[in-house]
Amino acid sequence: MDRFNHLIYGTLWATAVMIAHVILASVILLTIRIAEMVMHLLWQDGNPMLFDTVPLRYLFHAADVAVIIVYLWYGTMQAVKAFREH
Repeated sequence: MDRFNHLIYGTLWATAVMIAHVILASVILLTIRIAEMVMHLLWQDGNPMLFDTVPLRYLFHAADVAVIIVYLWYGTMQAVKAFREH
């Protein structure tokens, strides 16, 4: 019975950790999207360029991908750690 309680509690704790990471990643992605929209409004151009070489949208897409990868990796590691500790 003690092992069953440990499994349930560990699963719930790991789920809470993953939900917290998903919420934080969503807030960060939303902030990046808002920043991208503000830049487009300020430039009033269809395709703003950085140093006249790189489209600015590439930087925002790279930031999105970086946030998703980091939070998937780190969130999973923290969920595993939470499951093992609780």
